[in-house]
Amino acid sequence: MKREEQQAFEGLSLGIATSEEERAAVFRLRHEAYLAIDAIEPAPDGIFRDPYDALPTTVLITVTDDRALAGALRFALQLPPDEQFGFVESCPEAGPFSDVVARLLADGRPLASGSRFSILPGHPRRGVVSLLLIGALAKLASAARAKWGISTARAAHVKFYERLMGMRPVSEERQMPFLTDRYRLLAVDVADGFETTVGAMPDVLKPFFAGADQPWLREALRLLAAHDPARRFMRD
Repeated sequence: MKREEQQAFEGLSLGIATSEEERAAVFRLRHEAYLAIDAIEPAPDGIFRDPYDALPTTVLITVTDDRALAGALRFALQLPPDEQFGFVESCPEAGPFSDVVARLLADGRPLASGSRFSILPGHPRRGVVSLLLIGALAKLASAARAKWGISTARAAHVKFYERLMGMRPVSEERQMPFLTDRYRLLAVDVADGFETTVGAMPDVLKPFFAGADQPWLREALRLLAAHDPARRFMRD
């Protein structure tokens, strides 16, 4: 491994925001990142969050650079309809794209939603932080036994999702809640697409995702499994 490749990732760590302080930092970073691309209207308190952030099927994945927050991504597990409670919307795509989400849930397995992809504007290692977040989304989707991975993208960003995650558009553009623009829903089969995402990453990145004993992954699965309906799907 070349020394310059090692240096590109030195000091970077994956984690899960759990404390109020950590979560607030994610919401501030999210506001800054989305405001920089005119995806939201400015909030007086400099915070961008919504009701999905508080759900038990949501975890906030972070990348820190020498302990300073550099990027974040929201992972949400959308469960299929339950015999007792029916359909409980737990990811932002399930509202505006309800018809497509219903089709993807038809086989009775959860969906893994990746949203609120945020990187500190001007960060010198933006590309590397992006790869870590994408790899973490793929790894957690697989570990949570989701059938499909879904996300939304503006027209200009669809190619990015296709190239790095193997996602393909499965809808026309629709208005997303809390955002200023219209987005398309993208999807990928987790086994056929997301798992190969990690396998195709540079060797220097693979230790971040090797095995199931990564601290960030254990914490994410612990939080998701604390929700009884989710735990039922995550069992071996």
